[in-house]
Amino acid sequence: MRKRLRITLKVVILVLLLIFLVYRLQSESIRVDWTESVVLRIYPVNADHSAVTSAYLNQITPADFLDVERFFQREARNYHLPLKSPVRIEIQPVLNDLPPEVPQEPSIIESFLWGGENAFVGCV
Repeated sequence: MRKRLRITLKVVILVLLLIFLVYRLQSESIRVDWTESVVLRIYPVNADHSAVTSAYLNQITPADFLDVERFFQREARNYHLPLKSPVRIEIQPVLNDLPPEVPQEPSIIESFLWGGENAFVGCV
């Protein structure tokens, strides 16, 4: 009985450690220290699958989002950031499928799985 409890405790500790390490790796990779521009990737989604929407989405360029870049440039000056262009806009290929739906009142594990699904939406 004690041996089984000890093994279970070790497994639980290892799983918690793994979750903590994954969290730390993720948080480190998205931390912004403003030494280089942050890439804002825009994923156009043709949700209604119409030809009109498709034509519109296919003609979108980063120039259409200059107001966003200007906003971040202005805010960077206000906060004395060293970057002239704190953000860089990239338009990704048009997606024809909707991203996965957000679960209603998700648990931590469901949130983690949903985030994992969304991480690969643009890669398909």
